[in-house]
Amino acid sequence: WAPERWIEALRGIDTSLRWVVSSGTTPWEVKLAGAVAAGLGEQAINLAGKTSLRQYIALLSGACVTLCVDGSSSHISAAFGKPTLTLFGPTNPTHWHFETPKTPRLWAADFTGERKPPVDAIPVIAVRNEVHRLLEMAND
Repeated sequence: WAPERWIEALRGIDTSLRWVVSSGTTPWEVKLAGAVAAGLGEQAINLAGKTSLRQYIALLSGACVTLCVDGSSSHISAAFGKPTLTLFGPTNPTHWHFETPKTPRLWAADFTGERKPPVDAIPVIAVRNEVHRLLEMAND
């Protein structure tokens, strides 16, 4: 998902929250996550490319909510029982994701008629609505 989409979806949601932004160590991942963190300003902690595997798992185990594209963070966070929103682009989530009220997914194909749509086909408002719902769940 493009950095500006994450920023738009998260900006202004519960300003007492700190968003921890993490990524792998490849330059494109660090750049993307860094742009998200910069756009969220004071509300973000930028750990892009700065965590070991152990630290990454610790972050996920302590998260209030995890927001991610399809990948390891989705599976690890869900294994810890954390509310986890996973975004899917062209990958079919029925093969890789077990959806529950606590682990929803948004699939780009649900929002467009394209055969293999990019993850950016997911509307910002859909992500924002799920983030609100998961935060309410986490605070119950």
